[in-house]
Amino acid sequence: MRVRPKESVRTCKFISRRVSTTRKAATNKKRHILNATPVGFSKQQLHRFRSVVMSRSGVNITLFCNRRRTLTDITNATPTSVLDFAQRKSIKNRIAYQRRKERSSPTTPIEISQEDPYNFVYNGIPKEHRVLKVQKPCVYCGAKRFQFEFPTFCCMDGKTKLAHSSIPEELLNLFTSRNELGRTFRQMIRCYNNNFSFASMGVNYDKTLTNMTSGVYTFCVNGGVYHRIVQLFPRDGIPRYLQLYFYDADYEMSHRLQRKNINKEIAKKLIRVLATNPYMKTFRRLADLGPLDNYKVTLNASVELDQTVYNRPTTSESGWHYNIPRHGFPINNIINDDEECDEDLEDSNTKTGRNTISMREYYCYKFQIRSTYNVILLGGRLLQQFVVDIYIKLETSRLEFCRKNQSKIRADLYQGLVDCVNAGEVRPTMIGQRVVLPASFIGGPRDMRRRFLDAMTLVQDDGKPGIFLTMTCNPNWPEIKNELLPWQTAQDRPDLVSRVFHAKLEDLKKQLFKKHILGVVGAHVYVIEFQKRGLPHAHFLLIMMPPHKLTNADQYDKIVCAEIPDPKRHPKMHELVVSHMIHGPCGNLNSDCPCMNNAQKKCRFRYPRQLNETTLQGNDSYPVYRRRDNGIEVEIRDHKMDNR
Repeated sequence: MRVRPKESVRTCKFISRRVSTTRKAATNKKRHILNATPVGFSKQQLHRFRSVVMSRSGVNITLFCNRRRTLTDITNATPTSVLDFAQRKSIKNRIAYQRRKERSSPTTPIEISQEDPYNFVYNGIPKEHRVLKVQKPCVYCGAKRFQFEFPTFCCMDGKTKLAHSSIPEELLNLFTSRNELGRTFRQMIRCYNNNFSFASMGVNYDKTLTNMTSGVYTFCVNGGVYHRIVQLFPRDGIPRYLQLYFYDADYEMSHRLQRKNINKEIAKKLIRVLATNPYMKTFRRLADLGPLDNYKVTLNASVELDQTVYNRPTTSESGWHYNIPRHGFPINNIINDDEECDEDLEDSNTKTGRNTISMREYYCYKFQIRSTYNVILLGGRLLQQFVVDIYIKLETSRLEFCRKNQSKIRADLYQGLVDCVNAGEVRPTMIGQRVVLPASFIGGPRDMRRRFLDAMTLVQDDGKPGIFLTMTCNPNWPEIKNELLPWQTAQDRPDLVSRVFHAKLEDLKKQLFKKHILGVVGAHVYVIEFQKRGLPHAHFLLIMMPPHKLTNADQYDKIVCAEIPDPKRHPKMHELVVSHMIHGPCGNLNSDCPCMNNAQKKCRFRYPRQLNETTLQGNDSYPVYRRRDNGIEVEIRDHKMDNR
């Protein structure tokens, strides 16, 4: 039976029954053959159990596998010790594994075929692209699921139930039509959203990336995001944001068309669509009340009243209202479905004993892919802005929880006023009450330090990493392209890209750590990064087990190749390498390449490399890969390139 290192102890019960009784001639003692059936094991483990032979005097217990090979002998066993047999078996298996590990010899060098010296590195490569398995949609909410996603990802197994918002036909045509009007609306959707927004959005964003009209669009912000509600009537006579809704349609239209890049036909359609918005109806009714100059609001500060109820604000404060996203993104929130959702929430959350859902559960439900159109996922560039806004709101709520629960996380043990004074701290900005982020807050200083120390501990115990592996998201994956509408690209659906990449990453981890496609991995560390191009990628550091460590050049050549594949022998691999793995051109061929160092006029990745007939061990722990002059050249951007 195959035993894995550091396997958790599995306790089980044994159901025993007497099968037969024999008599041994030498000792004239009866032996009972017991059929032991473990409860809680998988079918693959069950078929390996054959029988347990136990002597009456309790001398030994022997377990046989399907190959009739003895795995472990437990001495001084009694019939009652069968109950904890799994615990003893696990201990003995760990000892046996350590002995096999010590007796294991280094991997033998790879035999390179002299007939085809280019083919040995391509052995075992799949002939077709590995596609994720199709999963059934959620039985409760009908959301699409990808492989390796938890069933509770969308609606918490039916515990979250929200009313589906219908999209007006005119707005749906603007989102889905492929004519000039639809393309203009999708290209300038952020401009139209800001023009019809009820609130102003204050944020420090990267204008270079946000205002790009070509290339990959990216919405990048730094710091907090604020949504400000202006006063009902303008003081300078120029209406803005929700103030425009207090005027008639003609006056409103004339003011909206004063901005550049606003199409009159699109603006008329949006005004007709927003006429069904409940907030717009409220503002229209306020306009019908007449002039409000003679009205005022007074805060009662009588000493006879409870001032904790009628509390006059003494400083400038900021607050959050749950309808702020609807005010800031009117195009994404056409109708009001709160009243429709309250009854459903109360009925559907009886299992948890609450009639509310968390902010994360709400937006997980809203961002799902279903058979009907989702106006949020049709937003394109507006979707990126909406996702950033929602993420900042979620992170702010978690930070607020940490601030209000400092006593529960025992923040006083981290640092206080006495510690600062004893350490000689005299700067007033460094003394006082501080908010401590615990290690459970992902991305915080303590969380990053803990992860770094864990990684260094793995290196101390298992040795330095032997393989640096990078996985990059490909926008041409069929799982991504099949879910896109005809006019959409991968940058329009950051939610889809992230979900498919996560599923592909879990599949890669399964291939590496369970199927051992590169050998048995003893320990690993990986990190996920997002580029400004909008595509994620992951970096792996793999620490192999001693029998599978890479120690010589032949072993390097078995899993790494830095040469362009032969288009005649391996046409598919040649096509993939030319499409995804060629750097540049840079250097003398293209001095304007982004990788070029302006001062030294050299590529910071040290391309082009030198040609080498064999793989060599470098001086900086990095091998110098084999790059032979085999005569294979490809044309990249009007330049011919070889293995360098």
